[in-house]
Amino acid sequence: MGTILAASFVPTVTKRFGKRNGYIGYGILIILGFLLLYFVPNGALPLAIIAWFIYGLGNGGTNSLMFSMQADTVDYGEWKTGIRAEGGSYSILSFTRKVGQGVGGWLGGAIIGAYGYVSGAATQTPEAIHGISVAFGLVTAAFALVAILVMVRYPLDAKTHEGIITDLNERRTQAAIGKAKDVDPSRTVMAEDTLVGDGRKTLLRKAEDNHPPIVTVFGLRGSGATDIAPMVAKELGVEYIGQAFSSSELAQVEKKDLISDNTFDRWMRAVSAGGINDGDLDSATAQSANRNLASQNTEFVLNAVDNGGVILGRNGAHVLGDVYGAIHVRLVAPIEKRTERVMAQTGLSYKEAREQCITEDRIRAEMSDRLYSWDPNHDSDYDIVLNTGSVTYKQIAEFIAAIFRSKYPDSLPNDASLKAAPTENELPDENNPMEPSKD
Repeated sequence: MGTILAASFVPTVTKRFGKRNGYIGYGILIILGFLLLYFVPNGALPLAIIAWFIYGLGNGGTNSLMFSMQADTVDYGEWKTGIRAEGGSYSILSFTRKVGQGVGGWLGGAIIGAYGYVSGAATQTPEAIHGISVAFGLVTAAFALVAILVMVRYPLDAKTHEGIITDLNERRTQAAIGKAKDVDPSRTVMAEDTLVGDGRKTLLRKAEDNHPPIVTVFGLRGSGATDIAPMVAKELGVEYIGQAFSSSELAQVEKKDLISDNTFDRWMRAVSAGGINDGDLDSATAQSANRNLASQNTEFVLNAVDNGGVILGRNGAHVLGDVYGAIHVRLVAPIEKRTERVMAQTGLSYKEAREQCITEDRIRAEMSDRLYSWDPNHDSDYDIVLNTGSVTYKQIAEFIAAIFRSKYPDSLPNDASLKAAPTENELPDENNPMEPSKD
């Protein structure tokens, strides 16, 4: 029960204290539980159960965090060496755990044997009983202390890992551009003396060439993003690239097949890896598959905006976050307003529309986290965050276009982009922000 309870709080502990500090905290509980077990007098069963519960709390937390931290070390390895090795890293973890289990089983037997334990004897000497307490109390507490001391030196706190992820994304984007253009990735980086002040240094084309408009848009369900983004494309004269999964498509997916609003199911997703004895290799496979999907999406996004474009979703703000000539927009609105819009678009009841808003937002955030370890709802990753609840979609689109022209006054759409820009018939009614989009 302690293991289950502690594992369920791992996501909260991670967000509040970080993985390293969370691991240390849970490790302290393990030490406390084992020390208490060592001092429990013979026959004090209630006290022993309490001690074992405390140990369970620590065990559940450290085992769940182990897999999460392992994923971070894979990122660190790629950042440090340029080689991403999920399989090798998780294989080492699996081997280490199994060796630890084997050595631990042998060591326990060796310790109680040294204290005079006799297998199969009807009674044991006081020394043998004390040896059992030493084996499962003091020795295990000592190993937990060693683990904590190691973790004190663990360098990947939340801030460091976030910086690594940001740097990795820049490198991956530059590498993908270099591959597409058949140039060395170093040529896709602006010279330091030519930076314009916004810190963006990744180039999709030569610095002296025209950089056509690029706008990424991410919006909460019901914020009007599917209507506003095409309008922005028309304003800037570039192509509109829709999101990979429309709202109508996600609404047709059984929640149990992708994500669930059920509290228990969400908990299971949060702790499942830590509860699987051989979950390390399973996690490696899943992480590798997600990385491949992310690479495919990155390549698609870069190709799609080669001649400029307004791209909705597809983690565009993350993939193109460091690209010169792009701005990133997040659209929000109060939940009541978003629910009202979804009701008008779909004919759903209030309860169904509200649930669709909440569920779809969670789906999109979880997909971003799985593919890029990125939360699309962090306002700091966007140039503009706009509340669409009290202005028309047309006003929002014009505002975004005006901000872009002000930021990049020399940016002009290519002829190819102009030809691909959405026509009047392809756009929703600009005078009616409640009109549903085609998807």
